[in-house]
Amino acid sequence: MPPYWIHRSVNVGDEDLVMTFAYPADSGQDYAIIEEAGGMRSRVVSDAAGGWILVDNAGYRGRPLARIEGVFAGAS
Repeated sequence: MPPYWIHRSVNVGDEDLVMTFAYPADSGQDYAIIEEAGGMRSRVVSDAAGGWILVDNAGYRGRPLARIEGVFAGAS
């Protein structure tokens, strides 16, 4: 995953999801920007047929361009 890309891992199965992450401490993690936006744009939910679908997150607020640029400016 490139630095500063917002991403997530979602377990859509019945088994435990076990993973290991390794990344440098200065990799640019900024979870506040996700919290300020009300979470991710979409949520992953059960489709009631054994699968999953993406649905819009009604609480999502787009990130202002100045906020995004501020995150990247802090990277230099």
